[in-house]
This record gives sequence, C-alpha cells and structure tokens, in this order.
Amino acid sequence: MAKQDFEVIDYFGPVVVAAIFGVTLFLISFFIINFFCISKYDDFTHLFD
Repeated sequence: MAKQDFEVIDYFGPVVVAAIFGVTLFLISFFIINFFCISKYDDFTHLFD
C-alpha cells in the first residue's frame, strides 16, 4: 500500500465537523428547548431577592 499524502486542507475536516456539531447543538438547545419546553407561565428564577 502506498503512503497517503495529506494536504493542509485535509486537516480541517475534524474542525469543520466539530463546528457544525457545535452550531447544531446550540440551535437545538436554544430553539427547541427554549421555545417548546419552556412556557410563558413557568416561574422566573429570582437570584437576588
């Protein structure tokens, strides 16, 4: 088997996949959890009362 030669652009694959995963996780957690799981009648958190 011949040795594989990688170029610089080949090393950005995991970075792109991690960025897509992070953006997807943020969008799911922000939109779905915030707008569908939390209603406007839920109690607010009062930290400094």
